Amino acid sequence: MDLDENQRRKVAASFERVKLEREQVSLDRKKSDATVADEFLRAEVSVDDLQKALSPRARIDANMQAVIAKELYEIAITLDDERREECAHLLRTGVLKL
Repeated sequence: MDLDENQRRKVAASFERVKLEREQVSLDRKKSDATVADEFLRAEVSVDDLQKALSPRARIDANMQAVIAKELYEIAITLDDERREECAHLLRTGVLKL
């Protein structure tokens, strides 16, 4: 996309925030996996305990979704109509991944 310097900085910053959130999600999921594994090994494993161990995943996913929505909004208001059209095409074709 043909962006001016200001647009380039803002879009890059948005993608960096999404990247950092993805890294945090990865760490949080690993912690969640470890908690689930610990519950799984308990002598008295139960569905309720496993659900409790899995419950942070909903928060993790909701946080990721919120960050993506916010950053897409920031990108959308930064770009003019033509650039937004280009960006939408890149999203549709999978060149840009959410």
